[in-house]
Amino acid sequence: MAALRNIGVGLLVVVAVLIAKWPSFVAKGIRHDLHEYAKAIRGCDQGLSDKERLLDVIDAVEAQLDSGTMPSMFSWTAHDDAIRAMLSDGITPDEVRLIERELQKIERKLVQPSVRSRPAE
Repeated sequence: MAALRNIGVGLLVVVAVLIAKWPSFVAKGIRHDLHEYAKAIRGCDQGLSDKERLLDVIDAVEAQLDSGTMPSMFSWTAHDDAIRAMLSDGITPDEVRLIERELQKIERKLVQPSVRSRPAE
């Protein structure tokens, strides 16, 4: 009986730590993804001005993460899938604008939280 109680307490502690640290895990994953995007963008065949525009938006998203604002994991995954699909085989001129648009949508979500998450007045 005591062993089962100890296992139960141990599981509760693990769950509590995961819940408390979840935002840190998500932020670390997002930062990793952003760094991968930046690496792919720096290595692509597009012009410097296009690269700088995309990297500026990535910097803005990172700044929002630094301020403690974070998108939901589900929202991030949808944007990440779209961006990775465009980065997977090089970046065409059309994809530059589409990647920028996807990154700007993320940035807007970070700057302006959804209406549903705001308390009623």
